[in-house]
Amino acid sequence: MTLRFETDLWNAGEWDGMADGFANANVFQLWHYGELHSQGPMRKVSRAALLAGTKCHVMAQFRIKKLPLGPGVAEVEWGPLFDRARFSEQRHLVGEFLVRAREEYCIRRQLDMRIIPRGTLSAEQDGQFRDIFQQSGFHHNEAACRYRTVIVDVARDLPAIRKALDRKWRNHLNVAERAGMTLEIGGGPELFDRFYRLYQEMWARKRFATGMRVSIIRKMQRVLPQERRMHIAIAKDGDQDVGATVCASCGDTLLYYLGATSPRLRRSCRPGYLLQWSNIAAAREKGFRWYDTGGMPDDEASEITEFKTRMNGEIVQFPGRFDATAGKTPSRLFATAEHVYWRGRHVLTGR
Repeated sequence: MTLRFETDLWNAGEWDGMADGFANANVFQLWHYGELHSQGPMRKVSRAALLAGTKCHVMAQFRIKKLPLGPGVAEVEWGPLFDRARFSEQRHLVGEFLVRAREEYCIRRQLDMRIIPRGTLSAEQDGQFRDIFQQSGFHHNEAACRYRTVIVDVARDLPAIRKALDRKWRNHLNVAERAGMTLEIGGGPELFDRFYRLYQEMWARKRFATGMRVSIIRKMQRVLPQERRMHIAIAKDGDQDVGATVCASCGDTLLYYLGATSPRLRRSCRPGYLLQWSNIAAAREKGFRWYDTGGMPDDEASEITEFKTRMNGEIVQFPGRFDATAGKTPSRLFATAEHVYWRGRHVLTGR
């Protein structure tokens, strides 16, 4: 098999069409995600794939950020994409891609690299994955946060999934179902606008830090083809929107991506439970294998951790972040500038 490493040969339809062939495909590797998150000076997107003939074996979208007349970084979120089901027999292809990518971006383009791969959902394979990165010239960044989540097996029927929920979680769901809320479900931009209003109201009250650029995700929902739009659920109490979730299709997984609740809630509403259960049902109906409840903190006592672990799915942690440097050491100048930028953004906008 003759392999070739190619960069920047595709249009939006071709790129997203290739991604559809992988079970670990995800929103962060979609064409429009890269384009919309890379607008502005000193930012661009580069896309790379390892091919044999017309078949794509490994692919990744790199978001490139640079300082004026200074260093830069090529960053991958939840990539590269590869055949997860055949990982053990094709792991050399992942290694080949990483070596070629490092030659292209670190050596030829003189960029530092950060790759944050999506987990394989197997602790053993994640360990092999980590070995491949290190053998390919990357080092594991121990200081970087690792994505930790609960995934629910939605191949089971709904009664079995409901029975497996923690008793307290199920009781809260019963209360939510008796509260008289209604749900509106779809993918239209107008539903995202209603979610966005709730999100802005929630952020104004809580002023929490977030790495999500929700205003850009809003634009993305408008430009995505209808079949790729995110799944939105709105919980209503009478005429009032009281909660909303946004979920993204990620290969064989439906991912809880964004959520918001209104500060003006009746005590018995509890829309989060109703919305999560609705998302599980939607994931099963759409033929997904898993429902990813979204990231959660390491703090076992936090409300978010308690809420998600009581869904009694499987707790998984992704491998973390892997770095490679253009020089002998990573650029401290770029890291410092990036930290200052995000700190200021969180304080001012929460986005």
